[in-house]
Amino acid sequence: MFIINYSLLNELNIVKIKFNWGTGITIVIILFLGTVFWRIYLAAGVKIDLVSDDYYPKELKYQEQIDRVENSNTLSAKVKVIHQSNVVNVLFPNDFEGKQVQGILHFYCPSNFERDFSEKINLSDSLNQQIDVNKLDKGRFILKIYWESDSVTYYAEHELMI
Repeated sequence: MFIINYSLLNELNIVKIKFNWGTGITIVIILFLGTVFWRIYLAAGVKIDLVSDDYYPKELKYQEQIDRVENSNTLSAKVKVIHQSNVVNVLFPNDFEGKQVQGILHFYCPSNFERDFSEKINLSDSLNQQIDVNKLDKGRFILKIYWESDSVTYYAEHELMI
């Protein structure tokens, strides 16, 4: 263990700084500011994904979204989403039998918008649509279903783990 003899260092004119309250406060402030600037530097490099780039205009039209959800709640049954091995089956209620249905199936990935995937609704005669999950990366997705039939818009949402 080394013992530093400050009086010897003072005699050799090696240590000329007196360590008093002012010096201690100055060192603490410099260390604090250095820590703050380091954290700002690290925070500037963090990638932030917005839910959507045009969230403000969508927020202004949110009443339309509420109406779509209410229209979906008036159906005889809810849209069913069944995930089986490599396929996601989307089953629409019998209310749409014999009717023209148009819309979008949007697979939204909350962790990375680059993994989002959309497909147009193209129902079979049994009101079913199958989506191959090999098009998607593994992870958590929220299937957002927007559709229209007889000039009435609908919306449903289901969470999936692929």
